[in-house]
Amino acid sequence: MTSAYAGPHEARRHYYKCSHNCRSRGPQVTTGSYVPVGIVEAQAEPLILARLDELREELGREPERRPVRMGADFATRKAKLQRKRERYLEAFADEHMTRDELGTAMSKLDKEALRIDGEEHAAKRTSPLADATVRRAKLREVGAIAKAWSRATPEERRSIVGHLVTKVAIEAGKVPRFVWRSAEELAAPTA
Repeated sequence: MTSAYAGPHEARRHYYKCSHNCRSRGPQVTTGSYVPVGIVEAQAEPLILARLDELREELGREPERRPVRMGADFATRKAKLQRKRERYLEAFADEHMTRDELGTAMSKLDKEALRIDGEEHAAKRTSPLADATVRRAKLREVGAIAKAWSRATPEERRSIVGHLVTKVAIEAGKVPRFVWRSAEELAAPTA
């Protein structure tokens, strides 16, 4: 659904409009494809304020440390793959494998090597929330959002919700459903 407006700028009424030929009609929908913003906000506001409280609580405490697998484990797994690679090359050189069999085996080893590299990278990556300065900054931001919510216009509220979620589902007569961004996603530097 997208935003839609009716009336002059000073007395503008705000709606969410379905741009996909919606035909849902419910007791709270004035026309088949429009839902008044006021109805959606009344249903969504408690959920959004509760999420802001959850974020404040989460940002206020030290994050849990992720168990990091030992670097030697990754090195051991990589060395094992290298030995397999050498054995396959020897088998091909001794004509125990065809070129196609060698290609298939090497492809599997390459995929496994990429998977191990990804795991190693993920294990070494630190959460942006591990930095207390970042947590405090995000905590201030979440507090400012919570304060601003009650005075925000529908456009500003839509922007706030867009910052907090990855997806929102709005259906006539139903409470909006949100897919929230995690505190870590909110704290991650934007490119």
